[in-house]
Amino acid sequence: SAPLCAGEYADELSLLVPRARELDRDGAPYTYCIRATATYECPYYAADGSLRRTRRRVVAHGTGFGLRQQDQATLLVTNAHVAEWPPATDADHRVEDVPAGCRRVADTLRIVENERDDFEPDDVALSRVVSDPALDLAVLRSPRPLAVLPWRIGHSGGLRERNVVTVRGFPLGAFQAENVGKVISPIDRDREGDWEHDDFVIDALLSPGNSGSPVLAVSCATGQFELVGVYHAGYSRGTALFASKNARTAA
Repeated sequence: SAPLCAGEYADELSLLVPRARELDRDGAPYTYCIRATATYECPYYAADGSLRRTRRRVVAHGTGFGLRQQDQATLLVTNAHVAEWPPATDADHRVEDVPAGCRRVADTLRIVENERDDFEPDDVALSRVVSDPALDLAVLRSPRPLAVLPWRIGHSGGLRERNVVTVRGFPLGAFQAENVGKVISPIDRDREGDWEHDDFVIDALLSPGNSGSPVLAVSCATGQFELVGVYHAGYSRGTALFASKNARTAA
């Protein structure tokens, strides 16, 4: 097994020990589909020249995962761009189907089953604890206990090319899924928009709803999964290249 585990993390999932494999298969799901809803107020001029206002409601879905329980509550991690809508829209802060110059007047965050879930009584309302747009990370709070990540936080600086990773989330908000890929670059500086942080790049096939998904690698020392990052963006010119926030800053 030496060629498959020459550094901190393994190149193949076969290095996962049986106990970890059983926990991964039989444990409670710890990833959640997050529905973010916002209402924007947009000014416009009517035909008679009077100033009017209209409102537009937007909905998006992403992924969050339970990090730890706190009393009877649960802290979850996701991307800042999943948890936060821009206070106002402009050329640098765009919202699909909302023109520039609109102001956010309301927003909510909830855990839902998937994008088709329209039964509100069983939704879990979430509140923001902290959000960092530069890191594209946010911590949310659920008022009830939820299943949390059973794996320790690892060291993303120990990742090397060809290390295997698995990503758990809700592609397109449609269903819970796991994607497997490889690290193709252990470090990439991300200065897109408001972002200012280091990523690592993987080739797992992911979708926008995967934003906020935990990225796991297999530790060579223990044979168990470790959290090494949080998926947050794809490359606009790359069909299968995806950037993940380093776990050391996610913690």
